Amino acid sequence: MWNTFADKLKLDSEIPRIMNEVFKFEKITKVQHIVINEFIKNEDVIVKSVTGSGKTLSYIIPMFQRLITYSKNNINYANNVLCLILLPSRELSMQVYENVMQFINNTSYKFTAQLLIGGKKVDDDISKIKETIPNIIIATPGRFIDIDDKEKLSFSELQLLILDEADRMLDMGFEVAVSQILSKLPKQRRTGLFSATVTSNVENIIKAGMRNPVFIDINV
Repeated sequence: MWNTFADKLKLDSEIPRIMNEVFKFEKITKVQHIVINEFIKNEDVIVKSVTGSGKTLSYIIPMFQRLITYSKNNINYANNVLCLILLPSRELSMQVYENVMQFINNTSYKFTAQLLIGGKKVDDDISKIKETIPNIIIATPGRFIDIDDKEKLSFSELQLLILDEADRMLDMGFEVAVSQILSKLPKQRRTGLFSATVTSNVENIIKAGMRNPVFIDINV
């Protein structure tokens, strides 16, 4: 099923191979089928979906397709942050980072990623960033702001922003931090927002950070 789906959307051949051989997923979940189909069209998307629906891969797959296209167009992706994924907690951030690394470690493309979460020294994260600027950053908003306050990161080449579990993120008090981060990012990017509910705080972020988004309700 993944091969057929990938052919339909013209996904790079490495993506279905990784899904089949590494993740051992033969079938596509409802959220993956709908979201990948829209996100791959170069649209901003708002996805209302609960945790455990398979939504993580529904944005990781289009993300890697964008990175692969970037590489095939002979654009130098080294030392450029191309994708930023913001999440509300360390635990979820680590889970997403592990999925991202599954792709990176099993593809022929030399993409890089870095996890920015609390629990270790900010200076250690900064030292690692200085050594190799990652193509993909997975971070909690608080740690991201801590890093950026000390080491101004360049996002001039950013292609994709993901806000995962946005309602939970804002309920935890990160609205100011998320707004601050949005102000640093180029407007010519694609944005995916994933949330179990669309609260007034989430609507504010949608208005501030998205352009004519496609709304997808997986819960209906």
